[in-house]
This record gives sequence, C-alpha cells and structure tokens, in this order.
Amino acid sequence: MAVNMGSSYFVSAVPSLSPPLNYRSCTPTNSAGLRNSQFVTQRRVLMEATKRDVMHHDKQLEEEEHMLAAAGLRAEAMPKHVAVITDGHRRWARQRGHPVEYGHRTLEPVNAELCRLCCKFGIKVLTIYLFSTETWLRSQEETDSLMSLFEEAIRSNLEESIKHDIRISVIGDRTRLPQSLIEVINEAEEKTRAKSRLHLILGIGYGGQNDVIQACKKVFKKVKDGSIREEEINEKIFEQELQTSICTENPFPDLLIRAAGELRLSNFYLYQAAYAELYFTKAPYPDFKEEDMVMALKSYQQRRRRYGR
Repeated sequence: MAVNMGSSYFVSAVPSLSPPLNYRSCTPTNSAGLRNSQFVTQRRVLMEATKRDVMHHDKQLEEEEHMLAAAGLRAEAMPKHVAVITDGHRRWARQRGHPVEYGHRTLEPVNAELCRLCCKFGIKVLTIYLFSTETWLRSQEETDSLMSLFEEAIRSNLEESIKHDIRISVIGDRTRLPQSLIEVINEAEEKTRAKSRLHLILGIGYGGQNDVIQACKKVFKKVKDGSIREEEINEKIFEQELQTSICTENPFPDLLIRAAGELRLSNFYLYQAAYAELYFTKAPYPDFKEEDMVMALKSYQQRRRRYGR
C-alpha cells in the first residue's frame, strides 16, 4: 500500500463542494433532514447576533447540513470535541515488511484526513494523541525520528492551518522536546491563536497522570501563596490548571476514538475523559478512513449520555 510521504495536515481541511462518499447504511431520513435544517437556522441567528460574516458562514453551514444528512448524521447530535488515540502504525509497517519509521510517516496523511472531516462535519475541537510520556522509553533512534517528523509537519503546514482557520495547540511536557521543535510549536500557537473553525490539539509528550499531578501542584501553590483557600478548591478551579484549559469552550472530549483494536486509554485524558463516549475500532491508524469516522459518529449519536444520572 503506497503512502503519501509529503501530504499536508491541512491542505484538504476545507470540505469541497463535491458529493460525499456513499456510506454503509447511511441513507438520510426526512426527519433528520428537517432537524438539520432547524439546527442550521438557529446557528444563522446566533451568527447574525454576533455580526459575523453571515453570507460566508451560511454557505459553510449549508454544505455541512448536506454532508451530514448524506452521511446519516444529525447536526444537533454531533460531538463538539473528538479525541483520537493513534495506534497500530508500527505493526502496520512491520506486517508490510517496512521499517517502523515508514509506519510513523502515515501519521501525517491520516491526521490531515481527520482535520478535513472535523471541518466537514462541524466538529470544533480535535485532539490527536501522538506521543505519550511512555513513548520516551523507546529507542533513541525512534524517538528522535518522531521528534523530527512532528517538527517537519507543524512547520510545513503552518500556512495551510492559517489559511483554513485552524488553531494549533500542543499539550505535554516540553522539557524533553528538542529546542527546534519547541520553537516551531511556539510559532504555530502564536500565529494561529485567533483561528476558530477548528482547534487542533496535538498531544506530544503528554500523559494523563502527569497532567493531574502538575495541576495538583499548581493548586497547592495557590493555596500556599494565599491566592485561594483550601475550602474553595472545586472542579472548576482544578480544571483551570489542567493542560486542556487552553481550550476554553470544549476542553473535554465528547467522543474518544482508539484505533487498532486495543481497549485501553494508555494514560490519555484520564480526568478529561471521565464521561466521554468511547469507541474502539480494529482498523490500525494508517487505515483509518472517512467511513470509519462516520461509523464512530453514528455510534456516538445512538448513545444516551446521562453523566451518571
């Protein structure tokens, strides 16, 4: 199977006007179409109230409405934040007789497809878990290769992210990252800070346990400094210290997808995923396609979220 080694994260992020793919069991119903139309109308009213570029966004919303209906999805039931655990690219490469690095190179085109699909379906936040704290335990050669890959991808696609109104943020412990990668991350975050169509969060050197620990330390310091009293500590104060606080509107995932058939979180979003809907697919990440995303979204929309009630 050929891999496009030079594809862009964001080059196809904006959905085209061409008809969507034919999905398995995705024929839209009239009732779903009606609900989608009502939802789009409500969003138009909100945009007019905030004096945004209504004509441009009306066209965008009509495209989203058409694409959602064609995929058998309901606009009002779409997750606002989707998180994805990438997995299986090393096994995918080995099964094909390729070196591990070849599998890592498949991350970029699949990430690009996920960005495109989130824009296409109106999802506002996408987190991609690329490199965990435990990944540092791999060989120096492999981790160096991944760091170079991340740096190359962020740098080469920065202008495309700006063009397509995509904000980039990176979460994780940066103390072990190469200085050149840190500089590229800082530049991307600064130049895309005001972008709003999609917030792309990349987990590089991220670990859920470390995130909770560093948040505890920050809260403890505030108590020690007298900024807050111990009895004032609550969920809101704690969540402000998590790394996902960079995402002010939808910091916690509604839907968490894991590729390659593994049934675990692997130290990802341990606090943030408390009430996320989990979806596991057997497809390795290099083979994750649009129809896999649609099936995950359809599964999400069939569930009833009770939040423990």
